[in-house]
Amino acid sequence: MLLVLALAASGAEKKHFLLTLNLTRPLDQLSPAQQQTLRQHGDYLNKLYLSGRIAAGGRTQDPARPIGLAVLEVDAEADARSIVAADPAVSAGLMKAELQPFFLAFPPPEPGVK
Repeated sequence: MLLVLALAASGAEKKHFLLTLNLTRPLDQLSPAQQQTLRQHGDYLNKLYLSGRIAAGGRTQDPARPIGLAVLEVDAEADARSIVAADPAVSAGLMKAELQPFFLAFPPPEPGVK
């Protein structure tokens, strides 16, 4: 914990933002084209995760109203905002996005550390 506090104080670590995503209409009301856009959204988030821009993420398991959450790891707020703007589901109006600064108190462990 002292290391986390020391890094935060020095400004050496990346900034984190909590991204909340909500569908603007029920899943069962999406057209085939909108469903394809939702698949592109999933692919987009997967690429962000694999590149290290998403530290953690997932969605609630309510099939009627799933809510997506992701912790973005970026250099600046502008980077987080550009990630949101480039999301296919957000730009198509299928999802509403909210972005908030976030303190990641419990980051995922480094590989090999338990």
